[in-house]
Amino acid sequence: MQLFTPIVETNKFHPNYNKIWQSPGHVASRAELQLAYEGLPKPDGNFIKDFQTSGFDSRVWELYLYKLLESLGFVITQPGDRPDFLIADTDGFRCWVEATTANATQTSARPFVPVGVWEELDEVAIKLGSALKSKMDKTYWELPHVSGLPLVFAISDFHGADPIRSSSHSLGRYLYGLHSRLTSEPGEVVTREDIPIASHQAQKQIPSGFFDLPNAENVSAVLFSNAGTVAKFNRIGWIRQPVFNVRMLRVGWAYDRNPTAMLPAPFAHIVGEREETWGEEAVLFHNPNARHPVPLGFFGDLVEEFVVDRELLTVIPGYHPMGSLTINMTIEDAIESTDMTQTETQMHKLGAEWLQRLTEMKPYLEAEVLRQHQTWER
Repeated sequence: MQLFTPIVETNKFHPNYNKIWQSPGHVASRAELQLAYEGLPKPDGNFIKDFQTSGFDSRVWELYLYKLLESLGFVITQPGDRPDFLIADTDGFRCWVEATTANATQTSARPFVPVGVWEELDEVAIKLGSALKSKMDKTYWELPHVSGLPLVFAISDFHGADPIRSSSHSLGRYLYGLHSRLTSEPGEVVTREDIPIASHQAQKQIPSGFFDLPNAENVSAVLFSNAGTVAKFNRIGWIRQPVFNVRMLRVGWAYDRNPTAMLPAPFAHIVGEREETWGEEAVLFHNPNARHPVPLGFFGDLVEEFVVDRELLTVIPGYHPMGSLTINMTIEDAIESTDMTQTETQMHKLGAEWLQRLTEMKPYLEAEVLRQHQTWER
């Protein structure tokens, strides 16, 4: 079955599907998405219809999860209707993974606009928290084939239209009920204090601390990535099999290992100038109350977060982009790859301008981060 052979009327296409299904700039993403679909052990019968219509984002997220888990070397099966994936490592340790997404709310003609950074983080936490709570209410751990095994909820945020997806920070604050307040000044080694928070409030209010909720001990961990998107498939698909008349510039922010860094480090590169992995943006949040914990390192070199004595600890093994934007350029009348030299030069210039702009803004951004932390209230 082909993901990009329409099985519904074109007026029913999801807007994001409609953007890519014939786009010359998405040859690579279409090929990579199709490969992922063909790799699924047992996709359900509605997969393609959902992919082409209202379930597009959720189905792309499932395909991303499959590619991520495959890249980590797991044996992946789909032995039942739910949860989505049963994975096993080379030692035979098994774990269930269930996918979910936070989606846009369609009920209000006047969208909610967060006021300030903390309310924005709370808005994302509320959206993600609602999706996680809905999954937990399904009590997967009571199913005979799930009982006794770790269960991981894998979530991504598709509730907003911004192409730069939210980072994992909002989710971490919600899962652990902890706010990390900056206590150092610019130029000093970064220090913080982890402060318990009771709730998140934006358009509504929810209690904080998902892992402390009743029944949450049955959820071993929560896996998050903001890269389960078409852009990710387009980039990795292009790296696997370059498209001669398409170039992509990726700009964004990555974790900075400098101990005095208050901000992530900006980056810019043309896709193909560096290798990219499926998991470099992913974060695994361990449940400190888990009945069936997932061992540290089970998910390979993913970023892992956990709490010890109410202190948040993070392990970041490698390169970790925290947010990015991918800019496509397609020259439809190009005949061979050398015709793209001018486009590459233009992209390098755009990338250099991005880095220069962020460098110039650094003092202001650091001061604003410090101000936001100093004015935060419980």
